[in-house]
Amino acid sequence: MDGLSPGTDVTYYWNVDGEDLPDNESSITAMWEEAGEYVITAWYQVGGCTSPQASITVEVIDDGSLPDIYPAKFFTPNGDGVNDTWEIGNIEYYPDAHIEIYDRYHKCLIKYRGTDVGWDGNYNGHQMPSTDYWYYIRDGKLKGGARSGHFILKR
Repeated sequence: MDGLSPGTDVTYYWNVDGEDLPDNESSITAMWEEAGEYVITAWYQVGGCTSPQASITVEVIDDGSLPDIYPAKFFTPNGDGVNDTWEIGNIEYYPDAHIEIYDRYHKCLIKYRGTDVGWDGNYNGHQMPSTDYWYYIRDGKLKGGARSGHFILKR
């Protein structure tokens, strides 16, 4: 922009994946909610002349910024309103998670999603006994893609 006088009006234009941004700034800071490739195009107008457009492709990667999950170590489904279901802390950040619970013989007792209510300790309408149970949680957004472990049901 050499040769422009200090009072010259410059209008800046920005476009991301074909969508114009409203800012008229000489630079932008962009934040994306999803990983993927994005094309950023920039150009400017000064004194009735338009610059050539310049484009770059930016690859946004998932930085793992979602909070970790915390499966409960125990629950007490006795109807007192406290710990009556087996819950997973922060599971709301993983609505597509697949959750499976197994007994000690590796019989699958329940399968549900991250948006569903936690397990109530019943299988086919019958209360399960106090003992250890195992869980398997899988979601592509989890570090490593899956998590497994065990917890205690105490009646």
